Amino acid sequence: MACWLGPVLVAVIVCVVDAEWGYDVIGLTYEEDLDAKLADWEHGMVDFYIEECGHCMRLAPEFDTAAEELLGLVTLGKIDCSESKQKCRDQGVYGYPTIKMYHYGKAVATYEGPKKAGYIVRFAKRMIGPTSVQLNSRADFKNFTEDYDAGIVGFFPDGRTVMGYYLGWERSAFAEWLRIAEVLRQQYRVAHTFAPDLLATQGGEEAVVLFRPQRLANIYEETAIRYPTKNYTLPKIRNFIKKNIKGLCPQLSQDNKDDLMKDDLLMAFYDVDWENKTKVTQYWRNRILKVMKIFWEKGEKIGCTIADYREFDLEMYMFHLRFKRGAPLVGIRTANKTRHTMTEKLTPEGFALENFVEEYFAKKKRAARIKLGIPVYKPKGVQEVVSKTFNEIVNDPRRDVLIQFCVPLHEECNRLEPKYRELAWKVANDPNVLIARMDAITYKVPKLYEARSFPTIYLVPKRKKRSPKVYLGRLETRNMLEFLQNEVTRKPLIVRKKKKPKPPKSKKKEVPTEGIKQGRFNPNMMGDYCWFRKRETNSTHKRKSKCLTHF
Repeated sequence: MACWLGPVLVAVIVCVVDAEWGYDVIGLTYEEDLDAKLADWEHGMVDFYIEECGHCMRLAPEFDTAAEELLGLVTLGKIDCSESKQKCRDQGVYGYPTIKMYHYGKAVATYEGPKKAGYIVRFAKRMIGPTSVQLNSRADFKNFTEDYDAGIVGFFPDGRTVMGYYLGWERSAFAEWLRIAEVLRQQYRVAHTFAPDLLATQGGEEAVVLFRPQRLANIYEETAIRYPTKNYTLPKIRNFIKKNIKGLCPQLSQDNKDDLMKDDLLMAFYDVDWENKTKVTQYWRNRILKVMKIFWEKGEKIGCTIADYREFDLEMYMFHLRFKRGAPLVGIRTANKTRHTMTEKLTPEGFALENFVEEYFAKKKRAARIKLGIPVYKPKGVQEVVSKTFNEIVNDPRRDVLIQFCVPLHEECNRLEPKYRELAWKVANDPNVLIARMDAITYKVPKLYEARSFPTIYLVPKRKKRSPKVYLGRLETRNMLEFLQNEVTRKPLIVRKKKKPKPPKSKKKEVPTEGIKQGRFNPNMMGDYCWFRKRETNSTHKRKSKCLTHF
């Protein structure tokens, strides 16, 4: 027994040490010469943390996993700043956790991406590689552009091409590109080429091109986007990448979610798997793009994204969605963090999705109108029109519009008001006709409509919006209705008729039952009871003696 006790105790001690620091993460302290130790590392990455920080605790296992994958490439370390916060501030650390990249003791970058092992590994590999990867052949170019992530490539005829003037001195295009790439590679994959056959794809000219991932290719947008000018500066190129890298419907990730969720965003949750289920993943993304393209062409502002249900299960819970195999589950998250959930099932035709998005924009416009004090559309009454809604309502190509220009407190306008409302009631069931009214004093009347006296009424046909017809008849409901019946585009005009009110029913006289219920005879009630019996049975007058028998 004694022979086995020693090895068992040693094994337990080793496991405790490994569990605390990870297999490949080196513990650092400020008691030793930290600068000298970092100076020995060609490529190093250090996690600055404090013990009581919850985010730091969640990062620890991810950092250990990254250390295993980067073994032999990057040295990873961690340092507890709980008792030496001032010394950590000297390293440029003001929040926890903070991950910094070092090259022979010099801090070269601060990691600002998601605190996940995969993202940390990709960042480290970009930083230890060349500032810009040189592509010498079509095979190199294909491998670079078909990667999982987007990439940006500079095409240069040679390294001595003069790009322009920068701060007063002459600088080559390639030298300027390397300066910009030093910063860009912290977030993006960067490459360049001098190969003539690759330059031929850009017409043999100097160019900078952003290549979106091939897995996101679709018929609605280009995969390669060329930088529009040759004024190459870091802020402009960075803004160009940020604006175009997402595409029309990117995949939601921990890296881009904060940027995408700044605006209204349609989110589709399903089994997003680009390795094993590429066709299914791309199929549903294209179905969603087809519907969203309809609203983008109308000028509606809303983003679109697909999300893996495994990675964003908490967001699905906020939408009250529960994952099921098959079609994606859809919801809209607004910039104000309100959520709208699609209850119908998404189909390949996309009708349910189109109705859902259309209803969302209708509710949004209605809320905006109420907030701005703009009259809400009234399909079965007199529609109030203001300057902001004139074009939308009066020039609506789906219906004829009878528009009245009036003045508040004007005697003729006030006299016309009940008759005009009656006219609107009569034609309320006709979907092709709308009765509207506009205050000509408060709001500006368009030049096409001459309103020299009030009230002035125009009929605006749905096929002749530039040729309104003025009404010159009597201001009576019957006359205006006849005018509409003769002039509307789609005949006959559907007119609602008033129903004649039914005469009120006569109330029956109540029978006094107080004495009857108690089983007592009340001589004062005898006459009333006999009268009730006579009326109900329509018989001849009954004698009092006969009535007495009923008590």
